[in-house]
Amino acid sequence: MTILIILLYKLIGTKTTEIGRLIQENKILNEKKSVAPFIECVYKKSREYSTVSCGEDDDSYAFISRFHESVSTNFRCVDRVDVLPCLSTDNVLLFNHTRLEKFPQCAGLNNIRLKNSITQSTPIVAPSINITEYQGKILRPKDFLVKCPKCAIKSFFGWRDTDDAEDRRCARELKTYSLGWPQHARFCDEEDMHDEPDFCRLHDLLLEKLGGGMEESNELNFVNSADEKKPLREQMQLP
Repeated sequence: MTILIILLYKLIGTKTTEIGRLIQENKILNEKKSVAPFIECVYKKSREYSTVSCGEDDDSYAFISRFHESVSTNFRCVDRVDVLPCLSTDNVLLFNHTRLEKFPQCAGLNNIRLKNSITQSTPIVAPSINITEYQGKILRPKDFLVKCPKCAIKSFFGWRDTDDAEDRRCARELKTYSLGWPQHARFCDEEDMHDEPDFCRLHDLLLEKLGGGMEESNELNFVNSADEKKPLREQMQLP
């Protein structure tokens, strides 16, 4: 009988403690309703955090993310995304490697001339650092490799205006046909400079004499690079 009383006392004590904790939590939640707009919203079961950005974006812009889809009828309950940085500031500095200025294998990227109308369809992977300087150190794939973007010529050579009216460049427009990897190699250059500025002067003279014009080539489906500087997590179309 004594043992039964002790067990009941412990059980009741545990329940009392749990009820007290719940009452305290409810009190806190009620106090935060005015500053927590999602507190009364109902969402579908959350997926696991996505770590795609961690392996592709520059560390300063790399985040893990999780999408929450609202199932509430309240119009104030919108879908939401939770984001957390992949690395702390200190760890970002640990992976601050010096990249090569150019990747000769990647035509159309970092001022490497594009000799054909479009780069080859076969995926091209190139080193992005001088690997001999980092022997014995821990590196991630995005630290020492790039996958070249596929670049295509979208216009003929012509004058490209700048903020300085007297500083015109003889160049043609490039577009990204397929994204590269990681973030710093994701998009092709915006333009391809001609080796001889006089080419555009001759081109203008011929057009004037012939009285014609040349239209840009837009037969390919290009990737929109309007948000070229944004990290991947901002470019993803979340479900």
